[in-house]
Amino acid sequence: MSDLFMLVDSDGDVISRGLTYGGAQALRDEWLAKYAGSGGGVTLLIKPNEPITDVPPVRVHFQTFPTHVENRAIGLPVIADGAERDHLRECFARRSEARDVLDLAADAAKRGKAHYSDCLAEVVRLRAADEAEVAAAGATLATRFKAGASASLEPNLRTGRHALLDAEARCDAARKAAALLNSEVSAAEDALATAEQAVERSVDALIHADLQYMLAELKQLWQKIVPLKLTIDGARYVGFPPGVDALAVLQPPELPPNAGARYVGQLANYRKALLQNADAAFADQPEKVIA
Repeated sequence: MSDLFMLVDSDGDVISRGLTYGGAQALRDEWLAKYAGSGGGVTLLIKPNEPITDVPPVRVHFQTFPTHVENRAIGLPVIADGAERDHLRECFARRSEARDVLDLAADAAKRGKAHYSDCLAEVVRLRAADEAEVAAAGATLATRFKAGASASLEPNLRTGRHALLDAEARCDAARKAAALLNSEVSAAEDALATAEQAVERSVDALIHADLQYMLAELKQLWQKIVPLKLTIDGARYVGFPPGVDALAVLQPPELPPNAGARYVGQLANYRKALLQNADAAFADQPEKVIA
């Protein structure tokens, strides 16, 4: 028979196991003193220690399996540790240059389009004038024929046809110029899209580096917490059973179901801020997601 005992309440719930009889008495007295004024009629019993036959699963307040719809940590640019923000600033500079190039290209294309429209309008005007002059010359010629005249019009009929041909040539040149300028706008838009993507990837690399730092910190904390917890919990076997306060500390903290929502919001806002400012800090971000 084991020389160890356990402390249970009137509902059969185990308060502590593996205690000496004196340790169980001390723990019972501490609990009774703590809840003496509650009026709850607490009853604590000292019973022979029983082995744990069914260990309940440990409750955790975080997901242990991925439920993400995307993974921004894939395909990140290779950046030296600690140089993430400098790399992001360089991406900002290239994005700014790409925007300037696009603005210049768009302005030139706008002027080219306006010039082409003017040339096209001039062609329409001259073509209408040419058609009117040709029609008038035809009417004059018909009148002469009806009058019995055999003499034809002067050999050089001037209807503005040369001006129309020149205008059409200028219009064709303007159309070619507009097409060329539009292609440069498309190229500038593609370059800006590439620069924007580089900024996003650089931001993701920075956030990933921050998370890796947090992960390293958490690992160090666990390396400290686990030995402390095991030592305090195991002290009962050498005559130092955990008291009420110790038992409360040894339990996982009770968190509300949406306890992590504030950090999700902060992280989302952090990414949005980094897309515009390389000096943005996670701690400065609001908890609610900014639209």
